[in-house]
Amino acid sequence: CGEIEENADNVIALYRSQYYDKKSDNLTEFHARKARDGERGAVGFMEWESAYMNFKEMNGDEIRRRLDNDN
Repeated sequence: CGEIEENADNVIALYRSQYYDKKSDNLTEFHARKARDGERGAVGFMEWESAYMNFKEMNGDEIRRRLDNDN
């Protein structure tokens, strides 16, 4: 047990608040849970398009606007 975490160089976890709260935004956060040669923490954001089971890239301004609306 735990071999994947021990042997992996990088582990990325996804967090999508809409999974827990259907009224929430569909913004998905990508977090580096393990980065052998880098920093851990939030590394990116994308929009989840459930109708297509796809992640859509977003520009920096759109990400900032969406994050500001969450606060």
